[in-house]
Amino acid sequence: MNKVFFLSLLLLLFLLASTTFAHQPRIVSGELTQIENPEVSQAFYGELQGKPGYFQITSGERFRLYVGILVPDLEGIGKDVSVEITRKHEHGEEEPSHKHEKGKTHFVLNGVDHQ
Repeated sequence: MNKVFFLSLLLLLFLLASTTFAHQPRIVSGELTQIENPEVSQAFYGELQGKPGYFQITSGERFRLYVGILVPDLEGIGKDVSVEITRKHEHGEEEPSHKHEKGKTHFVLNGVDHQ
């Protein structure tokens, strides 16, 4: 009975441990972060310190992009952050800045106007 319980518990712990790797947190430093495997849920943690941080995804496959920005709810921390998402063509040229200007995909998440 004890062996069966122990093996069952060990199997359960193994299965739970494997699911924790589905989300990949990363500490970032520096100005540019290359994102690999964009189809896998990832969280990036770092300090902006008054300078922008850049994240670049290069992928030959289509994927859905989910982006959010969070700021710790601590006294004295500014919430005036935003995210700008742009898309470049394969040959590196940026598309025009708005959809009515030849279809550029361009999104802004504005932390100043929204919570």
